Amino acid sequence: MTTIDIKNSNLITLDYEHLSIDLREIWEEYKDVEDKVKSVIVQMVTVLENNGFSRTEAIEKIYEDHKDLKGFSRPVIYRQLPKRLSLTIHLYPEKLSSTEMSQMRHL
Repeated sequence: MTTIDIKNSNLITLDYEHLSIDLREIWEEYKDVEDKVKSVIVQMVTVLENNGFSRTEAIEKIYEDHKDLKGFSRPVIYRQLPKRLSLTIHLYPEKLSSTEMSQMRHL
């Protein structure tokens, strides 16, 4: 990477242009992979729920099974879920009453 040097502003522009080209080349691939990850996570939650897991249990299982992946976390899982699946029960489930938890599981 070139450091900023007013006398060599052409080098900065050239480095930036190369980086810009690199970004354009990888962006579509990145977006395609991101969309695939979102789809797979939603499918995993759905499969686990269909097999008797609560949403919270499903998300915890996915997290535990994949926490070794670089950058993978519970928030990553929740960000991938559509709003109707994500809600806020992951933030403070211990503060919700059993009635509230039950209602959220049926959304």
